[in-house]
Amino acid sequence: GGASQSHHMVHEPAWAKMLELPPLLEVILPKAFEDGFLSVGGGGDFVLGETDTHQRLHVDLNHPDMYAKPSEKSTAPAAIVANVAVTPVSCQDGPMRFVPGTQELPLFVAEHASNDDQLSKHSSLEKEVVMLHRLGLQRVAACPLEVGDVLLRDMRLWHGGTPNMG
Repeated sequence: GGASQSHHMVHEPAWAKMLELPPLLEVILPKAFEDGFLSVGGGGDFVLGETDTHQRLHVDLNHPDMYAKPSEKSTAPAAIVANVAVTPVSCQDGPMRFVPGTQELPLFVAEHASNDDQLSKHSSLEKEVVMLHRLGLQRVAACPLEVGDVLLRDMRLWHGGTPNMG
């Protein structure tokens, strides 16, 4: 879900400051993007309290030309996300779940796997379990997190929210 109408929070001073974290600006981003980088966005990934459903797995970069072709090895990330924990996140507080290695898959794999007609009567979570099993993949929850912890991820990585029972 969106944190605001624009899906960004960079208009809030506290959020804008997170784009200036020294470890990101001085160490991580220059190594990841040797030719320079541009900070955009400043969205907020969070799950509201008392949410009892999973967000479907998805990617944040829906541009096929930014993915490896089926016959090629994965390309370097076109964009990365830095998720910064602004509050402690326990495993019951709606942590993000992600599927390691999926940033190296072509975009059509994610699109095809999530639109399997044979599973049309199943819930999205049941479809996810079957899809991941077929592909030999497993999901991981990013928890617990302390305030200030940073999760860096390729925007092509499959991810989604989990229930927030807190």
